[in-house]
Amino acid sequence: MVATKVLLRGVAWLCVALACGCALPPAPGTLFRAPEGDASWPDVTADEPTPSLVPTNYATSFVEERGCRVTVEHSATTPGLVVSHIRVLTSPEAAAPYRANAARLPVGALVLKEEYANASCSRLRAWTVMRKEPAGYDAAHNDWRWQRVRAADRAVLVDGRVASCISCHDTPRAPCTARDWQRTVP
Repeated sequence: MVATKVLLRGVAWLCVALACGCALPPAPGTLFRAPEGDASWPDVTADEPTPSLVPTNYATSFVEERGCRVTVEHSATTPGLVVSHIRVLTSPEAAAPYRANAARLPVGALVLKEEYANASCSRLRAWTVMRKEPAGYDAAHNDWRWQRVRAADRAVLVDGRVASCISCHDTPRAPCTARDWQRTVP
């Protein structure tokens, strides 16, 4: 009975993700360029590794918002990185506004999803992080910066204004934009 509910919930989220236009990110090694004339968004190149937004002490300093659960949205977003379950955590300054479904989280707030390869959430594969940037970073998307980081070596796989992240979070059908682009309801 429980397995059936979990499966049905996963299928429902898959349908929502597909209906929202969620897409796979570009292939690894793709050069991300700023939109023409946008100097606030530097190009990311292979010669300049991007530092991870995942704090080294997050496990002891962040607040758990959602315990281990099935994910469909993050299961196929990076080729070769198998993910089936996630946990959602926030930086301390983000916890109260996140739980209150605030219209805006504070600048510097981090929302972190630990991504696991198993149902017990014991084999960490990656992190997906949202960081609230200062006003003007990306006003069309509430100034959020997204990053995907591989856990094995902390390599940043995607960073910045990530189209696949934006496409899932930018939908009025799942009122993410009313909750400062947060898909997961506390």
